[in-house]
Amino acid sequence: MTSDFLLAIRQIERERELPPELIQEIVEDALVKAYQQESEGLQSIRVEFDVDSGRLNIYRVREVVEEVRNPALEISLEDAQRVNDEVEVGELVETAATLRNFRRIGIQTVKQLIVQRVRDMERNMQLDRFSDKEGQIITGIVSRITSNGIIVSFDRIDGLLPREERIPGEKPSIGRRLKVLVKEVRRGTKDNEIILSRSDPEFVKKLFSIEVPEIAQGIVQVKEIVREAGYRTKMAVVSTQEKVDPVGACVGYKGSRVKNIVNELNGEKIDIIPWSDEPAQFIAHALSPAQVISVEIFDDHSAEVIVPDNQLSLAIGKQGQNARLANKLTTWKIDILSDTEKERLTQELRVSDLLSKPLESIGLSTRTSNLLAEAGLKYIYDLAKMTEGEVTGLPGIGDKSLEEIKEKMKENGVKLLEEGQAPPQAPESITAERKETPQAAEEASDVEDEASDDEGTSDAVEVSAEEGASAVEED
Repeated sequence: MTSDFLLAIRQIERERELPPELIQEIVEDALVKAYQQESEGLQSIRVEFDVDSGRLNIYRVREVVEEVRNPALEISLEDAQRVNDEVEVGELVETAATLRNFRRIGIQTVKQLIVQRVRDMERNMQLDRFSDKEGQIITGIVSRITSNGIIVSFDRIDGLLPREERIPGEKPSIGRRLKVLVKEVRRGTKDNEIILSRSDPEFVKKLFSIEVPEIAQGIVQVKEIVREAGYRTKMAVVSTQEKVDPVGACVGYKGSRVKNIVNELNGEKIDIIPWSDEPAQFIAHALSPAQVISVEIFDDHSAEVIVPDNQLSLAIGKQGQNARLANKLTTWKIDILSDTEKERLTQELRVSDLLSKPLESIGLSTRTSNLLAEAGLKYIYDLAKMTEGEVTGLPGIGDKSLEEIKEKMKENGVKLLEEGQAPPQAPESITAERKETPQAAEEASDVEDEASDDEGTSDAVEVSAEEGASAVEED
């Protein structure tokens, strides 16, 4: 082996920090491939290279046969026994290849094979080193910006920050130092890659671990973290020591710790909340910075949250972001209502429940109840959808009965329909019942028509009552 070649090998060994045995393997493999390329794959050889002395031995490997048909791969028994007198037909024998024949191989080919193999080996070693850094934050320098993402350079290796792993709106310039999370080291593909991230929630979590000693020491734990990169992060923390405030530890004196992280994230909002194993309390905290009046938990893993009117938009957030992150953080389905809306819904529900009650529940006299029942009215709803004129149009109902009905309905929080007013919505229970019994529904809906068609009868009843000929209007 020439001294120049040996010096080149020594230089590679030093610069690439590769062990001698690996250099030996690389050189031997490159020389074998180069020799085979020169012979168009018609020869099988073995190379021995001593990396210390630079001594090189090349052997042609051929099969022992009775009659040689392919001299490149076969050797006669007679010639083989000159090398090894114990060899037999069918075995392999090695014979030394002259250095003169070897020098016909393209030196450039050998060089290219060695350089490529060294690069592959070096990259694999670097990938091994980065495999231990998965899930950690490291700092690199932006070297290139491609269509696939940003290339970040580290010591002798590059990583890829894909578009989907970047913070939206962030445009780092070439040469800028950039903190990134080593998300994944991919192997087995055409191009082994180190995938980096700045949009992953774990990136924020690791930034806090660096910035907050209590987290690094395990005194404060990050229980849950969710994020919409570039906009808002919600992080739930808990302390393992009673005397340590987990939120205060993360915020720092005058917000110094969290400000450093917000600056790294280009102004992204960060909500740090105390974690709780009590769902209602945890949900209330998760909707920070909005104030919460009450939280009601349901068996289907959902919750209803009531907030002040002026806090509703804050609780929901821009395009529903705050509520969406609270859902993800707590894993509960959260419905948010203002206190006014809740009061309205509660009133509607109370009225619906009241309207679905039987008419006799409001305390009418027996006579009036019987008259209404005979007219086909069964529920309070049936009265509430009628005007005063329609009620007095019912058989036997005059002014005195009307006043009784109005008084009793008022005591129960309902009233008759005013002229031009839309009727109340039928309670679901009544709607369902009348769907099952269409005849009852028709009778109830015909009451108003009968009342309007029977105005003369009503007047006659009232006249007869005044004359004492009938006790229809007597109570």
